[in-house]
Amino acid sequence: MTLKYCTIDDVKNLSRVTPNKLGLEKTETEKLDNILDGWILEASALIDDYTENPLTSTEQANQVTKYYVYKNLATRIVANMCALSAAYKSHSVVKVNDWTIRTVPSEIFPTAMKEELESWKATTTGTSTRFGILTVTGEGVIK
Repeated sequence: MTLKYCTIDDVKNLSRVTPNKLGLEKTETEKLDNILDGWILEASALIDDYTENPLTSTEQANQVTKYYVYKNLATRIVANMCALSAAYKSHSVVKVNDWTIRTVPSEIFPTAMKEELESWKATTTGTSTRFGILTVTGEGVIK
């Protein structure tokens, strides 16, 4: 099971997300927390998948450097999800004689964030080579 690399409060402190920003009623704070909790799991899984080096519960408990890197990135990924969700909620405003179309970037885990994880990616040692073996068995000679 994937560990949660950040908390709901981490995300709220960074993104300043509110129920209203995600199209919820002002009083739906529990629903907001449930949404953020799910996104935290997704962000943590994205980091695990990319690095192939999940954070262990021991690393999380001891708050080693890897813990802080993963926590920071997970928080930012979820903040990006909040911003994208808020943008999808909003409607475009059309101005007279303004035909410019602008879209909100939908990349929640951009290359720059992935580069921050490079030193934490799992590495393999050694090399592998494919080779084939041909075996001939039988008696006699073909005429």
